[in-house]
Amino acid sequence: MEKTKEARFLVPVAGPNGMVQVQDDRIVSGHEDYYGKIINEEARIPSPVKENESEGYLLEILLFSLTGFITLLLIFRFLSREKPKSY
Repeated sequence: MEKTKEARFLVPVAGPNGMVQVQDDRIVSGHEDYYGKIINEEARIPSPVKENESEGYLLEILLFSLTGFITLLLIFRFLSREKPKSY
């Protein structure tokens, strides 16, 4: 992968993408500093999934439904107050 002016992310280069030649725990292909820094970084542990995260959606659904129901009641009230016009 390499940085380019056209993209904000690393783009693949020609050849076996994602492969780095290592010999005796030392990088022997080009960009030793760059790949060495990546290889020596400590692995990041993904954060655990929160089980209670889905409960927040229930409140949002209830509030959305209640708002729609109140709006519907206001429309019915407005329509029932209008007097029919005779032509």
